[in-house]
Amino acid sequence: MDLGFSDEQEVLRETVRGLAARHADLSVVRAMEDDERGYPADFWAKLGESGLTGLTIPEKWGGSQMSMLDAVVVYDELGRALSPSPHFVSSVVAGGVLTAAGTDEQRQEWLPKIA
Repeated sequence: MDLGFSDEQEVLRETVRGLAARHADLSVVRAMEDDERGYPADFWAKLGESGLTGLTIPEKWGGSQMSMLDAVVVYDELGRALSPSPHFVSSVVAGGVLTAAGTDEQRQEWLPKIA
């Protein structure tokens, strides 16, 4: 039994690691301590451009429909870099609640915006 990550998950790991290194290094993390927003807008935009804000959201609502194991890979790298972002709360928690319990109208309105 192979318990390692797939080649695709390793590419995902390297992608997130690179984004965090370029857009949310330690100097950015320190600067965000006193920032009202609390996360760098350019980093959030890059996560969105990479399809990572819609990580576990179904494709029919604009998400990437990745697995929870893929999410583990992403969060391992975001945590490794101490990356400041609202990703978990907005993408996973809010996106997950809307996907599981939202009405069709709520899903149609909000999930594409999150993704």
